[in-house]
Amino acid sequence: ERYNANAPLALVLMAASIDDLKLEAKAMLTALENDAVRHHGQHFKTPAGSCFTAKPLGDTGLTFVYPGVGTVYANMFNNLHEYFPALYHQLEREGDLSAMLQSPQIYAADVKTAAGMNLSQQAISGVGASYLFTKLLTQVFNIKPKMALGYSMGEAAMWASLDVWQTPHAMINATENSDIFNHAISGELTAVRRAWQLADDEAIVWNSFVVRADSHEIKALLPEFPRAYLAITQGDTCVIAGCETSCKALLTKLGKRGIAANRVTAMHTAPAMLVHGQVQDFYTQALKPEALKAAAQDSSIRFISAAQTAPVIVDSHCIGRAIADTFCSPLDFSALIQNATEQGARLFVEVGADRQTSTLIDKISHAHASQSTANAATAAIACNAKGADATTSLLKCLAQLISHRVPLSLAPLIQPLSANAAPLSSAVLPEGEPQ
Repeated sequence: ERYNANAPLALVLMAASIDDLKLEAKAMLTALENDAVRHHGQHFKTPAGSCFTAKPLGDTGLTFVYPGVGTVYANMFNNLHEYFPALYHQLEREGDLSAMLQSPQIYAADVKTAAGMNLSQQAISGVGASYLFTKLLTQVFNIKPKMALGYSMGEAAMWASLDVWQTPHAMINATENSDIFNHAISGELTAVRRAWQLADDEAIVWNSFVVRADSHEIKALLPEFPRAYLAITQGDTCVIAGCETSCKALLTKLGKRGIAANRVTAMHTAPAMLVHGQVQDFYTQALKPEALKAAAQDSSIRFISAAQTAPVIVDSHCIGRAIADTFCSPLDFSALIQNATEQGARLFVEVGADRQTSTLIDKISHAHASQSTANAATAAIACNAKGADATTSLLKCLAQLISHRVPLSLAPLIQPLSANAAPLSSAVLPEGEPQ
């Protein structure tokens, strides 16, 4: 209640009981006696969520990161509505929240239902998760990002979530019925069939594999395997995709083991270029007048795309083209993070389901920093983690943002957001658990 957002330093203690809190305080006091923590900016963090940094990054480089397709999971954030009923009611008034999250699949009695979602369902649900967390962070906790970027289809989630597109909810129906998502680059893969000039009765067995390898090693072998593609470069791993037999043969020649993703999508491969125009048209959307006004006054968030070095101009055609370029070309996520860092990104906050991009960003930033001493410090924080309680993950994220001195409102932690909501801090007090 006496929180001073302008104080140069802050530490956060987080625990599930008073006895645990005493242990956290003891651990923090020990950490503060450590020279590396106290003076050299080594970030201190406990498994319970207590944290401190002597060299906070502030909010000047605060960047929201939007994950791509495939991060959603069964029963994600299933208790979040108990703490934020007002936000859920607002989102339900504005659009079909159940459709946005693909609730029938995500919250089905059989957890395998979520794993069986097709590409368009996963895409919708992923954007829905990012949209929900964006509104939670920006409207409820009053956190204002300075920059934004997305991993693959996360670029579409970025524009949908940050109040740029006029009717983001209209995209749900459009995606559900889209030939691009259901047939061309997934499902029966009609774009791949055209690219490979296959007869109708010739089967395509498509797969993608994550492999720990240097992209240059893979690129050198690609001419021998015309139906295998380097789809994504991400830190010390790459994703190859294409004909399963060709991909396996390439991996054998590489002398590496790949982990099969068993997902059918030709995004970021050469055949996707056949639908570039359709993708561009699909994502050329009317923009909100406020977004155009903010851009004209140079007060808008800087939107970074994998498709270009300079920030994307807030214009419906420029946005549509940037998404299509990212969607249809190989994705170099390492280069995207390095470009964002060069433009001033420092604190990366993953906004959506799970914490896949945070892990990648940490690896990319660490590798980049070890190559050059001139690189600025960065940190990646996720607001959700599969397998962990949604409110505890959110509190851990907020704790780190507080320790980095990002201005935010603590009111939701202290006061119930509505008459029938528990304050979020009661999530860690057993006697305060919502009924």
